Amino acid sequence: CWLGNAGLLKEYSGADYRAAIEDYVSGLHAHGLVPIVELHWSAPDDGVALGQTPLPGPHAAEFWSSVATTFAADTGMIFEPFNEPYPDGNADTTTGWTCWRDGCMQPSSFSDPTLFPATGYQALVTAIRQASANQVILLGGLQFSNTLTHWLDYQPQDSLNPPNLAASWHIYNNNPCRTSGCWDSAPAAVAAQVPLLATEIGENDCQGTFISGLMSWLESKNSGYLAWSWNANSGCIAATTMSGGAPYALISSTDGTPNASEYAMTYHAHLASF
Repeated sequence: CWLGNAGLLKEYSGADYRAAIEDYVSGLHAHGLVPIVELHWSAPDDGVALGQTPLPGPHAAEFWSSVATTFAADTGMIFEPFNEPYPDGNADTTTGWTCWRDGCMQPSSFSDPTLFPATGYQALVTAIRQASANQVILLGGLQFSNTLTHWLDYQPQDSLNPPNLAASWHIYNNNPCRTSGCWDSAPAAVAAQVPLLATEIGENDCQGTFISGLMSWLESKNSGYLAWSWNANSGCIAATTMSGGAPYALISSTDGTPNASEYAMTYHAHLASF
């Protein structure tokens, strides 16, 4: 959509799309917000991005070069080059981490074994810096950004001195790394060396016990967090039983009224306590 190379209608791609994103970023700034610009979906070829691939596709470095050039002067924003990597069949392996950093051939998805040339994080960091953009770059780990076991070992080289890289972390109550014992291992080690930002936290049972402990842990490490997600829904149906509904909805109205679920109210009350 950003590059305008997928044969989409003009009003939804290319220059018009880029202008819409710039306008949205300006609107967020007007309300005192620091936007995180992120590549959420990527196509494994020249097609339309319709879902999550294990790593970004072959146009990702070109995409980030253009995005970084567009926003190079905007120091009030953060770049997150890709959402939730899951290379090597979603395994926490040396092969997965090497691919994460350097790129490799990957299946298009769990259901599509067609291989495509995935772009690694080193190429994305390099593209951003070559565009003279010095913003913080957030890098999520393996297993949909939940696993940080070898993040420090494989972090890309940053041409800035000192480097301006940070770790992005996604933590839900149904992730592999969901206990304080796990948090005290690799995530704590990462937080001791680089900034750690949990760009997604959540609890799929509509309760607030899990995120309460998680937020306290993150605060003890001077780390930030963002709950998923700022979407409006009148109620909450737990993901374990749901056939519809929105277990992670934080609001019931776009005016910011908290959702009536324990999950949303817990998060709202925690932020309001500061």
